[in-house]
Amino acid sequence: MEKQPNLPTKIEKNKITNSKRKRKEVEPNEDDKDDKSNPKLIEYYKVLINDSKINSNNDSFVTFKSTDNIYYLIYFNKKNSIISYDLALNKKINEIKNAHIIDIQKLKHYYDNYNQRNLVLSEDIKDNVKIWNIENLECICNLHFREKEQEKNIASLCFLKDNTQINIAIEFNNKYNIRLFDLSGKQIKDIKRFQDNKYYGIESYYDQNQKTSYIIINSNENIKSYDYQQDLVYKKYISFDKQLIPYNYFDIIIYDKGGVTNLLASNSIGIRIWNFHSGGLLNSINMPDIYNICLWNSEYIFARNEFIDLIEIKTGKIVKKLNLDDKNLFYIVSVKKGYIPQYENCLLTQNNNGHIILWIIKKKNI
Repeated sequence: MEKQPNLPTKIEKNKITNSKRKRKEVEPNEDDKDDKSNPKLIEYYKVLINDSKINSNNDSFVTFKSTDNIYYLIYFNKKNSIISYDLALNKKINEIKNAHIIDIQKLKHYYDNYNQRNLVLSEDIKDNVKIWNIENLECICNLHFREKEQEKNIASLCFLKDNTQINIAIEFNNKYNIRLFDLSGKQIKDIKRFQDNKYYGIESYYDQNQKTSYIIINSNENIKSYDYQQDLVYKKYISFDKQLIPYNYFDIIIYDKGGVTNLLASNSIGIRIWNFHSGGLLNSINMPDIYNICLWNSEYIFARNEFIDLIEIKTGKIVKKLNLDDKNLFYIVSVKKGYIPQYENCLLTQNNNGHIILWIIKKKNI
């Protein structure tokens, strides 16, 4: 049995209770909608965190705005503690010590609009999955899937919103299927229609207008979207460049541009953009060794390879490079967009010595 994480102190509980009284019934993370800021002006500002633990993916930390107007940065350290940090006040809020007894490797965030709470999923190297209500430090779900000591069963996982609740979708290595669990840990569905394909990752998308939940599946043939409500394959997204097909797509992002929903995917050869609902290929950007992408707005993306490249989506051209060599801050391993009131839209990167670094569009008074 796993050691239970430290619970909040009486003082912390009082703070949580007070914050709940002030909670607004609104969607968080609205600050960067229709963002027109110019990412070409972004510059290195400072090191925020120096004790985070890295992984090879883009899932070592998450950042979001809560309904209490707290601008969170959540990360894990080498002691397997999950730490919450206030970006606006520039200080640690709290720490869940011994959140896992073995190395944590992934964090994911989702806003549960049905219960007005921020959920953070943590996964360790032995397939233990926990869901945390980050605002009161409560572990609301604990799942374990390791059947054999030497095998890793979980390939990928994500939150999935349907019309009544938030679920967890988990893709498994050994049986090539996807299982859905509710937040109590009860399995509610086993999707077996994709057993003929090897997966490289799954993501989810909820269409607010159609009230439809989709799982986006990255297989060894192409990318597919699955309609959860109708239980069928919705669209296939096929690259016309055949050499792309066998390669792993590292990142998938769904975004809107001019009323059109786009699906953007990157892999070690380049970036492809499709119309999500029609499946038509909209744009191809050939660029080697892309490992993580971060959407700034519908016009620009940041992509990580040896450095961080700012790419104009329309032309596919690199318009800026972020380089830390001159600051002795080592190799960047992940990149995410954030928002801090005093700096507005910003960039957060993590390098391979555990630093989380803040990049901002500098103003004259900063």
